Amino acid sequence: MDQLRELWQSLPPASLPTLPHLAMHPLPAPSSTSPLQTRLPAEIVQTIFSLLPPNQAQRHRRLCRWINICLSDRHFVAVNLEAFFGYDHSLDTTSTRIDQSPDTLAADPRAEYNIACLKWPGNYQAEYAHLFLSNVASVDLKGLFGTTPKGPLETITLGFQSLTGLMIPGIVPNAGTIPSIIGSLEHLTQLKLEDCNFVGSIPVDLFALKQLTLLNLNNNRLSGPVPSEIGKLTTLTELRLHQNSFNGPIPESISQLKHLEILNLSQNQFSGHIHWIGSFPHLSLLFIDRNQFSGFIPESIGNLRNLEVLIANINLLTGPIPLALYRLTSLRSLYLGDNRLTGQIHPDIGHLRQLVKLTLERNWLSGSLPDEIAELENLAKLNLFPNPGMDYIIPRRVRENARDANSLSIEISGVSL
Repeated sequence: MDQLRELWQSLPPASLPTLPHLAMHPLPAPSSTSPLQTRLPAEIVQTIFSLLPPNQAQRHRRLCRWINICLSDRHFVAVNLEAFFGYDHSLDTTSTRIDQSPDTLAADPRAEYNIACLKWPGNYQAEYAHLFLSNVASVDLKGLFGTTPKGPLETITLGFQSLTGLMIPGIVPNAGTIPSIIGSLEHLTQLKLEDCNFVGSIPVDLFALKQLTLLNLNNNRLSGPVPSEIGKLTTLTELRLHQNSFNGPIPESISQLKHLEILNLSQNQFSGHIHWIGSFPHLSLLFIDRNQFSGFIPESIGNLRNLEVLIANINLLTGPIPLALYRLTSLRSLYLGDNRLTGQIHPDIGHLRQLVKLTLERNWLSGSLPDEIAELENLAKLNLFPNPGMDYIIPRRVRENARDANSLSIEISGVSL
C-alpha cells in the first residue's frame, strides 16, 4: 500500500480528475481490519486507479476486498472511462453502428473500442454505452462472441436506447433463453437472433416492440406455441421462425399482420388449419413446409395477389387445390407435394404463366394433366409421381416444349421425359 501512496504523491495536480459526485455517493466503509481504512480513503484509491486503462484497472480488483469495492463502484467506472478517453465528447455522434465491417472500422475512430467494450465487465459496458454510444442505431454482434450473449444484450438495452437494429447471427453455444430485456428497446425496427441456439419460448416482452418490421428467430431451439401477442406487431413486414420446435396452431391474431411480405414458418411442429393464410395482401414469400398443418387450403388464398413463392409441402393438407390458387398469377414456385390433396388439376392452371417450379408428388390427385399446362412457358420443373389416381399422360404440347427448350424436367415413375 505504501507504493500506492507514493504513486499518489508523485502525480502532478493537473493529472488528477475531479470527483465531484463521489461525495454524494459514499461507498460502504471498509472492514475495521483493513489497513486501508485510514491509509487510503475511497476517493484516493479511485482517483489513482482511474488513470489506468479500464482493463488494467479491473485487474487490480484482486488486490484486496476494499480495492474491489472501490473499483466496482459505478461512479469510479464513469471517472475511469472519462479519464481514459478524455473529456472531449465531440466523437459522441460518430458512432451510429457497431460491427466489424471494414467501412465501420475505417469511418469511426472509436470503432475498435465500441467492439471491445462489449467484452468488458457489465458495469463498464453500460457506462461506456451511456457516455459514448447514445446515438448508435445498429449493432451486429456476428463473430464477436463464442459464449452466451446475455452480457452484451444487457449493455445494449441499458445504454443504446436509440437502437433500431440488433443482429446476433452465428452459433452461440448454451445461449439459454431470449433475454426479455430486449423488449425495452422501444425504437427497435429489426431484430435478428438467428442461429443462436436459444431455447424456451418467445418472451412476451418482445411483442412490446411496436415499431418492429423484421423479426428473425430462424435456426434456434425455441419451442411451445407462438403467443397470441404476435398480433401486436402490426408493423412487421418479415416474420421468420424457420427450423425451431414451435408447436400448436398459429394464433388467430396473426391475421392482424397486414403488412407482412415474408412469412417463414417451415420446419417446426405447427398444427391445425391454415384459415389465416389469406390475411396478408402484400405477401410475396410464404413457407409453411415440414409441419403438421391439416385441413383444406382455403379459397381466401386468392387474396395473396403478390405471392411469388408458396412452399407448403410435407404437411397433412387435404381436399382439392382451390380454384382461387390459380388466380395467383405472380407465382414462380408452387410446392404442394407430400400432402393428402385430392381431385384433379384444373385447366385454370394455365393462368400461372410465371410458374417455374410445380411439385405435386405424393398426394391423392386423379385424372390427367390439362392441356392448358402447356401455357406455362417458363415451367422448368414438374413433379407428379406418385399420385395413384393420375394417368400421367403428358399433353403433346408439353412434350414438344420440353424437346424444343431442352429444359423441362418431368418426373414420372422415377424417370425424366
